[in-house]
Amino acid sequence: MRRIVDYAISRGKRSFAALLPDNAYGAVVEAAFQQEVARRGGRVLAIEKYPLDPGKMAEPIRRVAQAAGRVDGIFIPDGADAVPRVVQTLTASGMDTKRVQLLGTGLWDDPRISRPRRWTAAGLPPPNQPVSAISQPAIVRASGRIRCAPRRSLMTPWRWSRG
Repeated sequence: MRRIVDYAISRGKRSFAALLPDNAYGAVVEAAFQQEVARRGGRVLAIEKYPLDPGKMAEPIRRVAQAAGRVDGIFIPDGADAVPRVVQTLTASGMDTKRVQLLGTGLWDDPRISRPRRWTAAGLPPPNQPVSAISQPAIVRASGRIRCAPRRSLMTPWRWSRG
């Protein structure tokens, strides 16, 4: 958690929202995220928990999208079963992914989220190697295409962006 928050803070992000799965993992990462943001002098302005039922996820996600105008980053500590739907709902609700950085955990190291269709930076492993072999953080497009940029370790957060 420390590296995720340190990464965001080092890029000028100071205010955050969190979209958390309504389960035990969500509760654990909620506490750790709030603690790390406070430790680094940031603020958590909105926290919403979404149910695991995909049909009931939209409303909490829309509430965070409404708060997105006041935050620099949104933390989404979930896996490939939920993250694409969460990001799609955020963008459909008007959130600007060029301004608001989406932050995730190692759960994003999943081919359904982070597997590039093509590599666009020199020195990256070929597509048959796992994403964890990448020595660079991914910049993920909402369209599903991924560009890669430098990263220090697997725990460095991923960034979603359009364009």
